[in-house]
Amino acid sequence: MTTSRTPDTGPDDETLAKLVREVADGWVLPPQRLGTRTWRDRVTARPSPGGRWRRLPGPATGWLQRIGRAASAAVLATVALALVAVWLTLPRTPAIGDRSSPQVSGGHTPGATTSSPEPTPSPTPLPAFAVYGAQIDGRVIVDAGGRYRVVDLSTGSFGGDLVNDTGSPTRLYPRMGGGFVCACIVANYDSDFRSASFRIDARIIDRDGRVTRRIPVVTLTSDADHVISLEQSTGLSAESELSPDGRTLFIAWAYRTTPVWHLGISVVDLDGGKVVQTVRLPDRPSTDGQVVNSVWLAALRGAPDGAHLMLTLDVSPEHAHTTPHVLATVASGRIARATELGSDTAINADPCDLSGGWANDTTYFSVCPDSGTFRSFKLDGSLLAEADMGPGGRIPEMLPGSSDVVDRATGRLFHWNPGRRTLTRIDLATGRVTGSATAAQARSSEPVDGLAAIGRSLGQWLAPGVVAKTVLQPGISLSPDGSRVYALGMTTPERSDPASTGVDVFETVAMRAIDHWAPPADLVSVATSPDGRYVYAAGAPVEYGVTTGAPASLIVFDASDGTVRLIAGSLGLETIAIVP
Repeated sequence: MTTSRTPDTGPDDETLAKLVREVADGWVLPPQRLGTRTWRDRVTARPSPGGRWRRLPGPATGWLQRIGRAASAAVLATVALALVAVWLTLPRTPAIGDRSSPQVSGGHTPGATTSSPEPTPSPTPLPAFAVYGAQIDGRVIVDAGGRYRVVDLSTGSFGGDLVNDTGSPTRLYPRMGGGFVCACIVANYDSDFRSASFRIDARIIDRDGRVTRRIPVVTLTSDADHVISLEQSTGLSAESELSPDGRTLFIAWAYRTTPVWHLGISVVDLDGGKVVQTVRLPDRPSTDGQVVNSVWLAALRGAPDGAHLMLTLDVSPEHAHTTPHVLATVASGRIARATELGSDTAINADPCDLSGGWANDTTYFSVCPDSGTFRSFKLDGSLLAEADMGPGGRIPEMLPGSSDVVDRATGRLFHWNPGRRTLTRIDLATGRVTGSATAAQARSSEPVDGLAAIGRSLGQWLAPGVVAKTVLQPGISLSPDGSRVYALGMTTPERSDPASTGVDVFETVAMRAIDHWAPPADLVSVATSPDGRYVYAAGAPVEYGVTTGAPASLIVFDASDGTVRLIAGSLGLETIAIVP
C-alpha cells in the first residue's frame, strides 16, 4: 500500500495575498450571543465529584487582557496571520512512514482504511479510524474515570468493557497466567457532594473479559460534617494493592462519621473467594474546633517480595498538612502487624510529596518535585539517602504532570520532568543520580520561517489544537527490555496554557535523547505494547465534556522510528488513561 510523496505546494504568494485582502476588507467582529460559552470556558476542566483536585493558575487571563488592550491596532494583522495559519496547517498527503505529517483530518486518506470518510467539525479533527500500512490487531485497555474499557485495534472503537459500573478510585491489576483482578468501587454521592457511599468488591476477570467471581468486601457511608469548609471532602477514600503472587488483594479505606474518621485495611483471599481479615487503624478526628480535618489515602504500595505494605495518608487541616505513613508486615496472606511511623521520623517530619514506592524489599523512597530531591528510608522511617536531582528534576507545583518509572531488573528509577523535558536516572540502591538527558528537538519535514511560526501560534490560539488540561497519567513508559524510555512532554504554564509537545525517546544505558515524535493530538497518557513494537498514546478530548468537541483518541506509533501506524479518533468525550 503506497501513497504519493509529492507535497501540495498550496496557493502562490499573489493568490494568498489576494485572499488576505478580500477577507480583511469584509471582516467584522461577529456578535457574541448572550449565554454562549467561549472557547476558554469550554476547555476548562471541572473536578470530578468527590475527587481531590488542584486548580491550575490561569496565565491566559493577563495575556488576554493585554491582547484586548492592543486589539484596535492588531485586527488586520490578526486576520491576515490567521488566514496564513489556516493555509500552513492544511493537511498534506502523507507518505507511509512520514512521522512528521500523519493525516489527521476527518476525510479519506489515500493508503489508509477509514470508517468515517466524512469530516467531523472540531478544533483538531482526527479520523474516526485510520490505519497506515499493515493492519494492527490486538487490544488496549484504558481507564475512563474508573470505567475500564477495551479499545479494539482492528476496528479503532471500543470492543466492550471489563468493568463498567464503577468509578474512581477503582483499580485494575493484570493477573499472573492471564486475566485481571479488580478492586471495584461503586460510588453514590449526595447532591451537595458532602457525603457519599462506597460499595467495594473484588472481581476476578478471565482473559476473555468475563467476571468469574465477585467477592463483596465492605460498604462505607460517610456523613456531612457540621463545620462547613472548602476543605471538607465527601468523607470517603480508598486505595488498593495486589500481592506479587496475585492471590491476595489488600484494600485500605477511610470514611467519616462525625466527629471521627474510621480507617482500616481489608484482606481478600482471591483463591478462597472471601475477606479473611479486617485490620482497624486508629481513628482520626474530623474536626478540631472549627477546623476541618480531611483524610485522604494517597497510596498503598507493596514491597517486591510481598512482605510489607506502606500506606501513605494525606491529612489536611485548613492551615496545615501532614503525610503520615503506616507500615504493615505481611505473612501467609495476612497482616501480622500495622504500625504508624512516628511523626518525628524523617519520612513524616519533612513531607514533600505523596509519590513514592519501594526501592527494594526493605527500602522505601519518595520524590520531592518542588526541590528536585530523591529520598530513601529504612523500614523504621529513618533517612537512608538523599540526592539532589538538579534543575532538570525540579517541577513547579503548578505544572500538571510528573512521572516516575522503576526498572526492577536494574534497580533504577527514571524521573521525568515534562516541562523541561528532562529525564533523570537514579540508582535505587545508593540513592545516587547516575545520569540525565534533555529531549531532542522536534523535527519538521518542511521549512518553517518566523512568519509561519507566528501564524501557526495564532492559529492555535484561535482554535487550540493540543491544549493540555489534565495530569499526564502515566506520562512515562519503559520498553519491555528496559532499553528505552518514552515520555510525554508539555509546555509550561508560565509560557502559555500547558500544551502537549509530543513523545520524547531516550536510550536508558547511554542516557541520551534519540528521537522526538510530534503530537497528533493532546497526548496525556503513554504505554508500550508487550512485545515492544508499538507505543500507544492517548489523546484527551479537546473540549472537555462538550459534545461539539473532538473526542478522545488513541494513537499507535511504530516504536522503531515513530511513524504513526494507527489512529482511533472517536473514543468518547471522557479523558482516558492507558493501563500499562
